[in-house]
Amino acid sequence: MTVRVINDHKGAPITDIKVNIKKDADDIGFRTPLLWMAASADRRVSVWTADWSSDKCEMVDWLSFPAPAFAPDGTIINKGETNEYDLLPPSLVQFSSVDPDTVIYTGYGMQKQIQFYSLNQKKSARRTTITHWPTSMDVSPAGHVIATGSTERLVKLMDYHEGSFQDFIGHNDAVQLVAFTPSGKLLFSVAFNEIFVWEVKV
Repeated sequence: MTVRVINDHKGAPITDIKVNIKKDADDIGFRTPLLWMAASADRRVSVWTADWSSDKCEMVDWLSFPAPAFAPDGTIINKGETNEYDLLPPSLVQFSSVDPDTVIYTGYGMQKQIQFYSLNQKKSARRTTITHWPTSMDVSPAGHVIATGSTERLVKLMDYHEGSFQDFIGHNDAVQLVAFTPSGKLLFSVAFNEIFVWEVKV
């Protein structure tokens, strides 16, 4: 049974979606028990509050991030041609585990970076420069480490607060997915048909 159809991201494919039960939602001004967000290939992110038991779903923020008019390889991007989004790194989002009002975003833009957007302040609170366009991203449940994968076959672990990072090699193909276990002590990474399990010691 379909509860609701949401089509606000018209014109671009959805590249990421995250759902978070907010136990401390009142602290950031939202009284519904659920926050969720979707990112699309045109670097837009919609943030929603929801209480499905009361049939409530409301957009609370709409983020848009600028980018050049050409792909990383120099190809000119023609607006309205959705197949050209395949030339770009995906737009990726995560909820912060330590800052209740913070959305973590990375995607194609003017610079390679991870942005920390404050839902309370309605602006980007800080940015951290990175060396590769991420193809995947996850945040440790403890909140102190951000993991990314890239087409350069690298797994990157970045300190959430300081922005310092370390690259790890081993994969023979582009890293498509990274995911922490609930304890944060292990990290899974996927490249084509191989899965690596990393022990995280920080």
